[in-house]
Amino acid sequence: MQSEYIYPDLADRSSPKEWEEQGKPVLVNEATAKVAAILAQGDNEVLDAEIDARLRARFGLLLD
Repeated sequence: MQSEYIYPDLADRSSPKEWEEQGKPVLVNEATAKVAAILAQGDNEVLDAEIDARLRARFGLLLD
């Protein structure tokens, strides 16, 4: 049986030795930078308008 694995973009698959050689990078810093970049893009309508409207109605989301 063959398995496939999907790793997040921010996953660090380095060995402990490689991680140390890279200066022990902290993934939180990379994640924070990625969040800032996504938020800087503004409203890019990730969800379909109908799904967005249904989620806002169901959960009382006021994001505008």
